[in-house]
Amino acid sequence: MINRYIITLLCLCLFSTLCKADLRDPTRPEATVSVESVTKFELSAILTSPTSKAAVINGRIVHVGDYFSTVQVISIETNKVELMGPDGKITLVLLTTPKRPLLGEHK
Repeated sequence: MINRYIITLLCLCLFSTLCKADLRDPTRPEATVSVESVTKFELSAILTSPTSKAAVINGRIVHVGDYFSTVQVISIETNKVELMGPDGKITLVLLTTPKRPLLGEHK
């Protein structure tokens, strides 16, 4: 009699496990998105002098020609930085404009 209950219990556990494997969470997206495809670039500063240009993107100092993530820095100007990635050119614009002359510039 106890063996019958144990066998029934094991069958129920096995059946519930098999049924559960076919169920999927309806709130989960169908496909996963790669981290690289949703990378956002945040331009927080542009530093220029007569001899060099640099920008701070995602907290990292970069120069023209540098690679990071899947993009290359192709241009740094007074208020924007241009990147070239696998999907084409990306332009990052600095929202604030300089209030004083840049290093090495005269009024």
